[in-house]
Amino acid sequence: MLTPQQIYKYEQMIERAQTVRTQYETQSKKLALYEITLDGLNKAILKREEESILLLQAEINKALEFIFFDQSISIEFEPSKSGYNLLINSNGSTGKIDSVGGGVLAIISFIIYLFFHKLTSNTGLLVLDETFTFVSIHYQERLSKFLQQIAEDYNFDILLVSHQELLNTHAQNKIQIN
Repeated sequence: MLTPQQIYKYEQMIERAQTVRTQYETQSKKLALYEITLDGLNKAILKREEESILLLQAEINKALEFIFFDQSISIEFEPSKSGYNLLINSNGSTGKIDSVGGGVLAIISFIIYLFFHKLTSNTGLLVLDETFTFVSIHYQERLSKFLQQIAEDYNFDILLVSHQELLNTHAQNKIQIN
């Protein structure tokens, strides 16, 4: 038979065990809620990333279509384990980044730069130093119109350093240094 002290001791142990069980259940519920929240946050981030990639892809394709009006050039971002691969569709064939010339790559690079400049910078100045050196003279006037449109659309001033006179066609202010 148990003594009153032993009964009291066992009751205390049972009470502590119930308290621990209640705390465990509460923590388990909090952890489950945290995991659901974290999972939702991860899904939201991935969705935002996918939306941003699609938006960037559309911006690049719009620029390529406008500037290289007489060619069929577009890009596609393909998801990979390490991020995204850039595929270029040029006149019916798809290849990697080395399948097109420097002018196309200059435009793609510029649009990527512009995209991130819009997201991360609070300055209204876009500085471009010989960015379009490899763009053929055949496309420079269209590129000049495109830059003018970007300046208007995004309220940017563009400081363009270039040895290509046709790029200055639509410039509002020109400074020539000999």
